[in-house]
Amino acid sequence: MHEQLIELHRRYGPVVRVAPNCYSFNEPEDSKVIYNTTASKTFPKTNFYHTSGDPNRPNVFSMSSEKDHAARKRNLGTVGLFGEYHPLSVRINTMLGTKHVGKVLDDLAERSLNEVGSNIGAGSDTTGITLGAAFYYLYRNPEILATLRQEIDGGPDPISFEETQQMPFLQAVVKETLRIHPAVGYILRRTVPAGGAHLAGRQFPEGTQVGVSAWALHQNENASSIDRATFRPQRWLEGDETNNSKAAMSFARFQFGGGTRICLGRNISLLELYKVIPLVMRNFDLDIQDDDWSLFCTWFVWPDYSVRIRPRAMFEAGST
Repeated sequence: MHEQLIELHRRYGPVVRVAPNCYSFNEPEDSKVIYNTTASKTFPKTNFYHTSGDPNRPNVFSMSSEKDHAARKRNLGTVGLFGEYHPLSVRINTMLGTKHVGKVLDDLAERSLNEVGSNIGAGSDTTGITLGAAFYYLYRNPEILATLRQEIDGGPDPISFEETQQMPFLQAVVKETLRIHPAVGYILRRTVPAGGAHLAGRQFPEGTQVGVSAWALHQNENASSIDRATFRPQRWLEGDETNNSKAAMSFARFQFGGGTRICLGRNISLLELYKVIPLVMRNFDLDIQDDDWSLFCTWFVWPDYSVRIRPRAMFEAGST
């Protein structure tokens, strides 16, 4: 699906009808409107997302109501307190023997479990996909791998997250991986609100489903440099933020979605990427067995390839 969306936009332009009442867009400016980054209107999520959880107990990802989402998002800001709060509440409930308190606690536990399950599943899938893509591109490009290792080998062991933020080539590798292989391949659907919306030079009526795929957006000629289908981290180090190509890439970044519904776990995902990539690069060599990988797109775009992993020192010495 992700490759078809790229091809459809190349052939037909910035807006493509992909279903009777659903349109795909690939211009950065339209993405800012749809996902309420620069617009005054809110485009709520469609009912497409209701299937991602219990329809009777929507989680922070699946709920359509912006008001409910804002309230749930505030609650999740203190999710770390649940481990301290829950046992104490159960003890108090036992002592009081109050039926209503028990019902509240049962609801709280069930809702929390629903949120945790969604976060763990989505978080592990997306970060794992990105790591798989990063390793594939790095070990398929020895010069890029050598440049990254030179930067990593010159740093402390282990490398802290703060120290990775002082490693420009590592940052470029992470940005480039997220640009060329965003984890989600589908359109993130939204509903045009009351009064309609003007997108891609056209007027769309209320109730129309619209959205953007990160794959189609990142491959747009207005969102990247001319060799946008090539894994080339150096593009993020050329010039400064006023450089037209670099500024366009930064403006169009959509790997975590956008607006008020941007991925809540993006900072955790970035932390994992910046910690795991240096660890693997420093200690292991990956011998990719396949001539090329295959990609399988459901909601996520899964990379599939076979690899042989060896300790780096042994690999360089020719040991098996």
